[in-house]
Amino acid sequence: MFDNKRYSRQTILPEIGEVGQARLRSSRVLCVGAGGLGSPALLYLAAAGVGKIGIIDPDSVDESNLHRQILYCQEDIGGSKASIAAEKISALNRTVEVISWQEKLNSINASDIFAGFDLVIDGTDNFTSKYLINDCAIKLNLPVVYGSISQFEGRVSIFWAKFGPCYRCIYPTPPLWVLPIVPSQV
Repeated sequence: MFDNKRYSRQTILPEIGEVGQARLRSSRVLCVGAGGLGSPALLYLAAAGVGKIGIIDPDSVDESNLHRQILYCQEDIGGSKASIAAEKISALNRTVEVISWQEKLNSINASDIFAGFDLVIDGTDNFTSKYLINDCAIKLNLPVVYGSISQFEGRVSIFWAKFGPCYRCIYPTPPLWVLPIVPSQV
């Protein structure tokens, strides 16, 4: 079960209730990228009581990103984003199972990593990763919550090929400077 006091503000909402909270507790969400988009998403997933959270990010915390990567602090500079994020969200909610990968998502590891999750959050900042996430999600029939930020512009969407268009449907061709990823590689 779950902590009634901790989630009482959520469970009083008719749209969530105890049944919805139990569904959150049994859900498994993978966040690809633990930076500007991923770090706040991870905080909210853990706080809401999502049962299993996966984090994959090969990068280290950099001082120039602290203003927007709100999960990290000065003492984290130079450390692995995935590892530090896992520690911090575990500390926020000890009932959450957290798995982290301190590596780059690629066509070799993507299917194995995605296989243990119900939903994928795309918090990446490059086209190669976005197309890889899309292709793997289609292969495994997973929904993808997509986010993108550029200067003062933001985009968000949900792609689930089973019920509508995918990322490649909307953006069929990567920019010319991006090496295309062939879906059969995933």
